[in-house]
Amino acid sequence: MGPRTRSSQAKFKNDLLQYYGAAIMQTNKPKVIRLIHDTATGYDLIVSSITAAHLFPHKLGPDVLVALFGEDVEGELMTARSGLLLERDVESALDDGAIAIVPDLPDDPSSEQVAKWEEEDPKNYRWRVIDDDADSLNTVIIPQNSSDTPKDITIRDLDGQKLSFKNDNRPRARYLYFLYVVAQLKMAWRHDYRNDPAKKLKSQLGKSFWATRGRYLNRALLLALAEEIGHDTSFSDNIPPLPGSDNNQPAQSDGSDDGDDEVGLLAIAKIIGAEGCSEDEDEEDEE
Repeated sequence: MGPRTRSSQAKFKNDLLQYYGAAIMQTNKPKVIRLIHDTATGYDLIVSSITAAHLFPHKLGPDVLVALFGEDVEGELMTARSGLLLERDVESALDDGAIAIVPDLPDDPSSEQVAKWEEEDPKNYRWRVIDDDADSLNTVIIPQNSSDTPKDITIRDLDGQKLSFKNDNRPRARYLYFLYVVAQLKMAWRHDYRNDPAKKLKSQLGKSFWATRGRYLNRALLLALAEEIGHDTSFSDNIPPLPGSDNNQPAQSDGSDDGDDEVGLLAIAKIIGAEGCSEDEDEEDEE
């Protein structure tokens, strides 16, 4: 997949503005955007401080998107359902895996709470700090203001806060889940878990932040996760298939809880720990 063009990224941002109703226009110039509603903080910020964030990596391309999530997402790579409008530093922290987006549920939700969330329309989400040691968490995103903000607001302050939307439109949950799992893998590599990242992954995934039913990760998704964290994918033949899964089929939802996702995640975590990881390089957002 080639790099994003300036025009395609501009269209993507405009689509997000319309989909989320996030543009605040100038009163005397109704066609000129004055501010944009920031989904991360709930503040209306100047246009230059907001970026159109891709929830599924553009570089993986549309074919991988369909292979991972099914034919019903075909054509969604550059559409509003796969993006959010975020303050730039927050988007960087999300991309680095320092923070992630999870359902607006308790840390250890009951099956009844999960079922209720699944039935909600629209669904609500909140921020979760994944890597508590990340330097980016101390970045000030909303400076102190005597009238609105009594103190500086940092990325760390977002932990537990709900995402803010101006309407009922939401991104696809599966893309947010993808980012959450990628964040766990990135943290496992960055810290002392690189020799045994399975231990950290098992601990984090067991917290059930994403305790939605019928989700599992097939071999294709594991390979994509490896690519997302910058790993050489030539080792793909060594990734074990999930028990009972069809490696040539996209992930399916059968409505039942399945522990196979943990098996696959721990398998790829061991590979990451054994072979190492290079930094993820992606092009900057183009306005």
